[in-house]
Amino acid sequence: MQCGRDAEDDRAVVDSETGTALGGLCHRCERETFGICLEEGVWETTERCLFCSETGPIALPAYKLEINLVDGQEGVEDGHALTDETPLLCTRHANDLFDLKLDAGDRRPRGSRRSRPPNV
Repeated sequence: MQCGRDAEDDRAVVDSETGTALGGLCHRCERETFGICLEEGVWETTERCLFCSETGPIALPAYKLEINLVDGQEGVEDGHALTDETPLLCTRHANDLFDLKLDAGDRRPRGSRRSRPPNV
């Protein structure tokens, strides 16, 4: 969403109600936008926007890689999973930070067609 390095997205920007991926942030852009706030978990609530008291429908899940060994078999799970600890943004702050131009009630970029993209 900032530098365009999709292959290096450490954090996704997701509509938490539909699972629609709106973009992503590489580690450098995350740091430039939020400082260490997201890395350190420095926020008061996981139900509201990081910056105000509005509900936060736009989620910022971090990339996670889990490797599990079960009966000698290695299982790998990776992706941007939404959890109870995932930081959230209201539509207004998501628009301000990422220039998304989302409609408050709809959360699709203005002028876009409604479609169901693949999950994150």
